[in-house]
Amino acid sequence: MGSIYIMSIRPRYANAILDYTKKFELRRLDGLEPISEGSVIVIYVSGSIQSIVGEFIAGRVYIGSPEKIWSLVSSGDYGITEEAWKYIEGSRKAMAVEVLNPRRYPLSVKLESIRRILPGWNPPHSYSELREGDPFYELILKPVRSLIVTA
Repeated sequence: MGSIYIMSIRPRYANAILDYTKKFELRRLDGLEPISEGSVIVIYVSGSIQSIVGEFIAGRVYIGSPEKIWSLVSSGDYGITEEAWKYIEGSRKAMAVEVLNPRRYPLSVKLESIRRILPGWNPPHSYSELREGDPFYELILKPVRSLIVTA
């Protein structure tokens, strides 16, 4: 199994990723290990949705000062808004993860359903790595990902 991460994303940004209009996801790196290229990023939609809805593959990963990251992604047609700058501004280090092959799962899994199986489970504030043997990976994610039909 390659690296798999779960990332909390606000509803409108998650939809933009899954609709192929947002091409980079920006993150503050304060205290977090960077995501590596080729990793699978599972999308947990926060806010009123509170569900696991899909995933994407991490393409290029840029790491640097917020100013450097912003200069790399703000000028292209990447679906990045001014709000993204406000999110990374002020952090010591920031990361831009290229979104490749976004896929919506055939069914979404609501937080309340996850907690029926794993009482007390909470999504990460930003993102966290999932490891084989992790109850969330084994009991929730593995069965959902098995429903993806690959061409």
